[in-house]
Amino acid sequence: MSTESEKKGIEASFKSMDTEEFLDIYFNRPIGYAWALFFKKLKVHPNVVTIFSIILGIGAGVMFYYPDMKHTLLGILLLMWANHYDSADGQLARLTGQKTQWGRMLDGFAGDIWFFTIYAAICLRLMNQPMPFHIGDGMHWGIFIWILAIVSGTVCHSKQCTLADYYRNIHLYFLKGKSGSELDNFKQQREIFYSLPWKGNFWWKAFLYFYGNYTRQQERMTPNFQQFYALVKEKYGDNIPQELRDEFRAASKPLMKYTNILTFNTRAIALYISLLIGEPWLYFVFEVVVMTSLFVYMRHCHEAICARLYHKYITKLKSKYRNIFLMFGIAAIVVMLCSFDMEYDELLANLRRAGMWLPAVVGLWIIIYLFNTLSWYIIIRDGKKGTPIPFWKVYKLTVSGFALNYATPVGLMGGEPYRIMELTPYVGASKATSSVILYVMMHIFSHFCFWFFSIFLYLALRPVDIAMGTILAVVGAVSLLAIYFFMKGYKMVWLSVL
Repeated sequence: MSTESEKKGIEASFKSMDTEEFLDIYFNRPIGYAWALFFKKLKVHPNVVTIFSIILGIGAGVMFYYPDMKHTLLGILLLMWANHYDSADGQLARLTGQKTQWGRMLDGFAGDIWFFTIYAAICLRLMNQPMPFHIGDGMHWGIFIWILAIVSGTVCHSKQCTLADYYRNIHLYFLKGKSGSELDNFKQQREIFYSLPWKGNFWWKAFLYFYGNYTRQQERMTPNFQQFYALVKEKYGDNIPQELRDEFRAASKPLMKYTNILTFNTRAIALYISLLIGEPWLYFVFEVVVMTSLFVYMRHCHEAICARLYHKYITKLKSKYRNIFLMFGIAAIVVMLCSFDMEYDELLANLRRAGMWLPAVVGLWIIIYLFNTLSWYIIIRDGKKGTPIPFWKVYKLTVSGFALNYATPVGLMGGEPYRIMELTPYVGASKATSSVILYVMMHIFSHFCFWFFSIFLYLALRPVDIAMGTILAVVGAVSLLAIYFFMKGYKMVWLSVL
């Protein structure tokens, strides 16, 4: 094989040059590729290579238990070898087309087994040794090294790798599309989990359960991205415009160096140095302090990018619709001014005559709209603790929606579509439509309740003859019938939402 063809073969085995690290490109991946070609000739399955990497990684951890330099160097070589096999299994799978779900499970499992063994070996090695800097006047590490290792491994290491892996797949999704990324979501994984029977699928269902929790953790750490991603999926599906792809890639690419740092190579180098100088506890400190700081910074930058792009594209998507409603509002105002059946001097005189009652009336309507907003806000929340849209945003939509309704010849004509349009980017089209329908139903329902109870108020304050009694009876019957049907309809709509 020529040097040029070999280079092209190595590059073809990469997921993306954007997400590859310098050390991987020029050291790990070429060696892994050579192993992949070797195993391809032997017709070895990628999953077998992954199992080899697990065995080597466990062996490295065992070596790190011993404090002498010979075992340390042997452990470093074994861990490097395991990493080369970890590269080779994926490269072999892409070369041979032997990608399997079990392979993906094993590959994700391998690194966890390595570091669990390494962490345990270091703790067993140090627990009977004195703490550094004469802490506690020669006190041994004891349980404290285990506590440090647990914090380092579960609180720091796990979250760092989880988020770094997620950001890589996000970048690949916008770069290559759905086929070039492993960007999954919790809802999808749970649906697959529940669709499979336990019989004959025990281990796969167990993996899907824990993998689902893994994706849920990723989603919980990235609220701004989830909001932006929901907007993109709602508008474009998987056919994202190239302009948006390029913009996201340009913003995300500088952060890929942090995802690389937070995965294997930098962590392994820090581990090697701490072992070579005979102070393996320094690796845990490095993990907690340095790597966590990078994790926080990377997450802050990525969330800021997603928030900026969300506001940019939601404004862009809304602008054309807002222009339509703006033109409609201007036309309505022109029509009202031209058809106004009162002299403007008379109107001004009436406003002056109202005096201090005018602010009181305006204040009363502010309170009324607050109650209207609260009812719609409760429907949008759907019993959940939080909501992606602020209360005052809902208040704005409530007032502007009523204003559009008042401007139309027939109510419920302009305000409701406007509310759905504005709410959709926050909760999705389906939830926005159903919440507006439920809100309108409740609004009309409240009017029938008001009319029904007003009958009793009229009976208490006014004399009633036969004619008025008949009218009140008809109004009461119609109101009760309407209340009954609205309660039935509301339950049906609510159940459809759930």
